[in-house]
Amino acid sequence: MFTGLMSPTHVIMILALFLLLFGAKRLPEMGRGLGSGLREFKTGITEQVESVRPDAELKGADRTDAAATDAVQAAALQASSRSD
Repeated sequence: MFTGLMSPTHVIMILALFLLLFGAKRLPEMGRGLGSGLREFKTGITEQVESVRPDAELKGADRTDAAATDAVQAAALQASSRSD
């Protein structure tokens, strides 16, 4: 239904429309505002998720990461010993 909705031509036309409506001086300000708003939203979501997780789950994730690192190191040692 929406196949080809955002072709490069459409994107250029939308950008030209924004340029005509808001002007060249206002567009960078709007981009910065949008970027900072998205950054604050992401930070808020991350803080909310971290506050909901119990500490035990976070400690378990640390152990899993350490175990994965150990497995990668062991595999690298095996591969280097085979090449010698």
